[in-house]
Amino acid sequence: MDGWHQHLSDGCVKFVKLSEFFKIMERLGDTEPTRADLAAMVSSAQAAFDDLVVAVTNAKQEKDFNPEMAEYFDGLFSGYESARRPRFCDKSNYTFDPVVKTDYKSRPDIAGSVFGFDLDEDEWRWLLVVIAMELKLRRTQDIFAGDQVPALTDKRKQADLTQLLHNARRIMMATRACASFTASVFNRWARLVYVDRSGYIVSEEFDWVADCVVFPEFLWRVYNGRSSGHVLGADETVTVPTEEDKERMLPLLYYALGKTGPLAADAVPKELLHAQSQLRDSRWLTIYAGKGKKLDRCLTVGRPIHQVSGMFCRGTRVDRVLLESDLEKVFPVVKRNQQLTVKYPILDTPETVPHFYALKDAWQQACRDPEYLFYRIIEEHMKEVHNGEAAEGLAVLAGHIELNEQRNVKGHETITARMRPDGSPEEDRAHRRTLTCHVGTRLDNLMESIELTPGDPGFKSTKEAVQVILDAIKGHRLAYAAGILQRDVSIGNVLKLGASGFLHDFDISALTERGRTLMARVDPKHMPSTLDKLKKSLTGTFAFLALGVLEARHFGHLIEHKPKHDLESFYWLLIWLLLRYTSHTAPSGKQAPYQLFDHPDYNTARSTKITWLRDQSQAYRRGDFLWPDNAPLSVLVGELTGLVKANDDGLINDREPITYDSVMGLFETALAAPGWKEGDAVPFVPPKYVRQETPVEHARTTGALDVRARVPTNPPDNPFSAPEAFQYARVRAELEPNDVYDDDFDEASSSLHRVAEEAESGSGSEGVSPAMEEVVNSHSDEADEPVAPEPSAADALAARIAAMRAELAALELQQAQQARQSNSRQRAAPGNVLLLKSLDFLHHVDVSSLTTKNNKVVTGTFAFLAIDLLDARCYKRSIKHEVHHDLESFFYLLVWFVLRYTAHTRPEQERAVQFLFEYPDDDGSLSAKVTWLMDEATKYTKGRLLVPTNVPLSNLIGRLATILREHHSFGRPTPPTPATHEDFIRCFREALDAPGWPTESDVIAFTPPNPLQQAQSRYYEHLTRIELEPDFHVWAAPPKAVVEEVELGRGSDGEGVLPAMEDADEADESVVETPEADAFAARIAAMRAELAALELEQAQQARQSNWYRRAA
Repeated sequence: MDGWHQHLSDGCVKFVKLSEFFKIMERLGDTEPTRADLAAMVSSAQAAFDDLVVAVTNAKQEKDFNPEMAEYFDGLFSGYESARRPRFCDKSNYTFDPVVKTDYKSRPDIAGSVFGFDLDEDEWRWLLVVIAMELKLRRTQDIFAGDQVPALTDKRKQADLTQLLHNARRIMMATRACASFTASVFNRWARLVYVDRSGYIVSEEFDWVADCVVFPEFLWRVYNGRSSGHVLGADETVTVPTEEDKERMLPLLYYALGKTGPLAADAVPKELLHAQSQLRDSRWLTIYAGKGKKLDRCLTVGRPIHQVSGMFCRGTRVDRVLLESDLEKVFPVVKRNQQLTVKYPILDTPETVPHFYALKDAWQQACRDPEYLFYRIIEEHMKEVHNGEAAEGLAVLAGHIELNEQRNVKGHETITARMRPDGSPEEDRAHRRTLTCHVGTRLDNLMESIELTPGDPGFKSTKEAVQVILDAIKGHRLAYAAGILQRDVSIGNVLKLGASGFLHDFDISALTERGRTLMARVDPKHMPSTLDKLKKSLTGTFAFLALGVLEARHFGHLIEHKPKHDLESFYWLLIWLLLRYTSHTAPSGKQAPYQLFDHPDYNTARSTKITWLRDQSQAYRRGDFLWPDNAPLSVLVGELTGLVKANDDGLINDREPITYDSVMGLFETALAAPGWKEGDAVPFVPPKYVRQETPVEHARTTGALDVRARVPTNPPDNPFSAPEAFQYARVRAELEPNDVYDDDFDEASSSLHRVAEEAESGSGSEGVSPAMEEVVNSHSDEADEPVAPEPSAADALAARIAAMRAELAALELQQAQQARQSNSRQRAAPGNVLLLKSLDFLHHVDVSSLTTKNNKVVTGTFAFLAIDLLDARCYKRSIKHEVHHDLESFFYLLVWFVLRYTAHTRPEQERAVQFLFEYPDDDGSLSAKVTWLMDEATKYTKGRLLVPTNVPLSNLIGRLATILREHHSFGRPTPPTPATHEDFIRCFREALDAPGWPTESDVIAFTPPNPLQQAQSRYYEHLTRIELEPDFHVWAAPPKAVVEEVELGRGSDGEGVLPAMEDADEADESVVETPEADAFAARIAAMRAELAALELEQAQQARQSNWYRRAA
């Protein structure tokens, strides 16, 4: 959830007075209510208002005044006629279905409906909601206390902010609104909030009891928009079709579904009933169809093909539509009597064959060129170069409209971006629609039934998928020849139509010189954007970004997007599909697509991809194929891997750029080869437990997980090893650049982020284990309802648990000390390198390498393990511990000190240590170290210094990094060159003898991360691993020694050891196996089991009596 929290916090534009807030509403087209209007509303709801004030005054918990608040809002419109009256209800106990299946169910406190809502007959759905509000019990629960966005560390208020704004997001998604309004009520005070696709604006706090006209005026303005029948913020170009409209369009729909023959009302077939059901939630949308400027209407059919669920983003939605003008073109004669009779349609030409169109509705940044211009450029290129032939591998434009340029409608351009201190109108988003001729099928729809696309269920064999991607690459090359670089190769933009594929979505594309020349012909009035490139949103879909783009984003520098970057994205798209929809031999199995593509930041994503290229290129040369029974596919992936690896700047110096010919040649050779398997595509079933990764550093990324969580109704026997709470996770299918698809956890899932906070701050439930409390207790959207305590028995149980935890922590510390004394394994770690009167020496010497035992277990301090050892751990293979492994550990030890105690130039700054060393798993640590060696060795060859004020030290690290890079070779055919003592000692001596060392101390004080946050992070990681790894060593609570070390900034043995490193990271340290040690371990295991049972008992008691309080 941290990614969502950061994104929502960044979205706040400003806090304004109420008068200014109402002026913003007027900018959208509302009119100011008269005194008579407001007086009538206040009078009609006076009795309900009086009841509400009493309820708020006497409320003991949040939901105590929800019904009265709803009655008051409903009463404000009681004087309206039924067709124009909205209805308000308390929906805190009603569950709304998700708008899209990757979203989650929700329960807003108060919901206000559309006009004419029938409480007895109509079903509450987000499609029929205009406004949703959240209520809190106390004034201290003001989300924006002090006119400030809540701090990211304030998990409770961040959760409240997320819940409030998600209501507005769902309304915009479901109703196609241009903007939305909401309100946060906290006792007798409240704030109004305006939300659009660029940000949100919050009003000042006001007392709605003392100023009883504010809410009536606010709601009057919301429900009295510029156009009759539309609420404020609604898209006025969207209308609801009448039953006559649906009946008239039904024949066109029936034929578009692939049926033949006339429709007869007296013999209604099953297919006709199905077709009619697809028009239940249809809407008319205006568009300029064809090449003229004649307005036409599109009728949406069924659910959206794709809909982005991001907040401040393009909000792209793609619908399957029918064009109204096609009805007269295809059905020239339609007789209407009491029974519907339709003549056969004209099917002589492709233009008259009934078919669906794809309508894309999106909010682009105003600085970007409208998408239809790119299609016009391609058409112009085809006329000039290819005699007007159809563009192979590309979508075909059928119509468009730029709603922000329409003078008769308002609200189709956001207003929040320009209201920022450094904002510009070009940073606001413009509402645009693009209509294309054909509806393709996404390649990841193998498991998802695509209604209204008969006979096209995705892809059935990998050969089909490879052919589709090749066709899209051909389309990409053709577009580039026309002067357009697409820049967003993704799973949603490569579609299948029949046996072929095509590329679409050019709304974030860039023009080359050729493209600018053609643009001048297509649109002589076109004016390129003057906005600073740095202020334009970054482009590309996160999961498929090329390594060069990831590097540029990580280091924050501009990069020229080239065809090679998109060609590499096609490779990652192919790998993404194959890891999900085929039976492969990847060691991580079903986790493979998550481990490769779902990461919280650019650097981790880049590191993981570099590791993948290295491993797969080595495996391919060894003949270890991911698809042993599909030789053409394995060869294609192996050759592409080598090509992509050679394309990356950091992997080999004599790189050769990837080209269209080289990529397409590999695809065509593979497709022509024999040996393809038929029907080898398999359904993708997400793992039951998927690690929850949230984009922390960069909120505007894609490729993250969407997660839905459900809290159990009955507690499991063992909530750690077999929790009934489940997580459904899948990578979002059509991930859009600059949109946030970070984990849409509901409160049950996001509550895990509060576990560590409660454990460390003591704000949990009177000693109840936070993990138990959050996972076992049944879920409620409101988590702070005080109820009568029963402290006697619970206090005794809590005291017993606390005593047992303390005893267990002491035993574990004693066990660690015994193991340390018994095990003399030499390790290169901070605690093992000491300074004595200017003489360095190594202690903690190991002699156990004389035995065979140490060839079986990977040992050493986790943070400083060599890459080969980490690789062995990842793939669970044995490895012999060599001299060069310890030498590499010395290198990481040196780097660890430099990153902590010098003024280095790493872009992560004070977080550099965390990025390189503090990973919870082997794979993450391996990827980080591979990337580090690539970066530092490359920088060294280019003369970039890690510590600019200390040239000898920087050169030393650069030389050592180069030696280690040459040792690993990273998949190149050259044999590895092991590092030796002589190499390292020579580098150190030459560095020490070199001039340029600072004359004064250049050591700076190290400020450790916030201890509470670090403890929370480690404890949350611990809980995650418990779910993922049943055999993982289970702590019932964060080890006390670990938390103390983090807080005090010291090691467990007082020797300057990296805080918490030995206790938390040496889980794989070999321990001398003695009877005493075995007995000691058995005693600890028994105590852990007993403690877990006590905590489960405690959680069950808390649940049964509903006796707990959560931190405010």
